[in-house]
Amino acid sequence: MWERRGKRRRIKKERGRGEGEGEGEGEGEGEGEGEGEGEGEEKEKEKEKEKEKEKEKEKEKEKEKEKEKEKEEKEEERRWKRMRRMEEEKGEKEEERMRRMRRRRRRRRRRRRREEEMEEEKQGEG
Repeated sequence: MWERRGKRRRIKKERGRGEGEGEGEGEGEGEGEGEGEGEGEEKEKEKEKEKEKEKEKEKEKEKEKEKEKEKEEKEEERRWKRMRRMEEEKGEKEEERMRRMRRRRRRRRRRRRREEEMEEEKQGEG
């Protein structure tokens, strides 16, 4: 923005000088108009370049957003895997505990039966 304004001011000053020096209005204006037309093309080119730069920036932003999404998805997958693992381990521990409890009960029952049988044999003998 500022650069363009600066160029315009310079061109206006050059036109003024051309008229004031007495070389004639035609020559001074002609040069000014020629420069103005070229400047218009330059402005258009600059605008196009700026648009292209903006498009590139937007593309980069989109790429970054996609990368962020992928990272988040991966992180979520990891969390789910951890949760599943924890649940599986919990389940396995629970199963092992239940097995131990059953074994203990069976052992106790067997002991009681043996003890009762021994007592019955002793009473039968006595």
